Amino acid sequence: MERLLFLLHGDSYEQVRPCLQEAVRTASVPDRLSIGATLSAPPDEQEAAEAEAAGWQLQVSDDTRVYRAFPEFWQGETYVLLGDPGICFTPSWDRQLQYYLRETGEKTLMTGVLPWGGSTVDAVCPVAGESLTEDLTLHLTAGVPLRYAVEAHKGAFLNPAFLFGQAAFFQLAAVTDLPLFLEAYRERWQIMTLRTPVLRMQYATHLPRVSLADCPDPEILSDFARHFGIDMENRKLSPEIREGIFTSDLQVRGKVPFTVKVQ
Repeated sequence: MERLLFLLHGDSYEQVRPCLQEAVRTASVPDRLSIGATLSAPPDEQEAAEAEAAGWQLQVSDDTRVYRAFPEFWQGETYVLLGDPGICFTPSWDRQLQYYLRETGEKTLMTGVLPWGGSTVDAVCPVAGESLTEDLTLHLTAGVPLRYAVEAHKGAFLNPAFLFGQAAFFQLAAVTDLPLFLEAYRERWQIMTLRTPVLRMQYATHLPRVSLADCPDPEILSDFARHFGIDMENRKLSPEIREGIFTSDLQVRGKVPFTVKVQ
């Protein structure tokens, strides 16, 4: 088990505390888990003392992009989980995430839209493109659920509410002037959708809108668009982008468990 840094942003310590407590409680090796959280509101003295006693690092910042603070939080951990205060953890989630990442290759970023209580299917969805507006604002949405998926699926976009990978990528993310998915593409990191809901959400999360106007690296943007099927001139998205699935038949490679078949 390699060391892992869990990063998240919250409005207050009171908001993030339950999530951090559950992350530690359900980790298979809690001693190898580090915590870094940015808060919009400063903790009071009692909260600060509690966090210090637990070994959790806190910073006060209005910037919700907690990955920007990665250099201040990082203490040599191999892996990083970028998350949200609403994440729910399954037992040994830390070990499972590392296992699934190794399945697809170390230079992989594991992401997706996590299921929540109101989801129709208990499965992770890829981050898909919904529309590209006239002002080059990309609207993201949840794609086809990876129900009973037997493998992770290639993706194009990232979800900042759930992103897991090696610390090396977050070193880049902390200083890049590109959207994170373009930084990943430029540096040849593979984006994959987690095939099994090791994590879930308490509530539905809203994917961010991404402005592609005035991109600092138009050549990379153009190459990304050609590769994944985005018609920048006519503001059209390919079926693969809209579904979030990049298989030849736009189908999830899955296998229904026997226990489900006999029901």
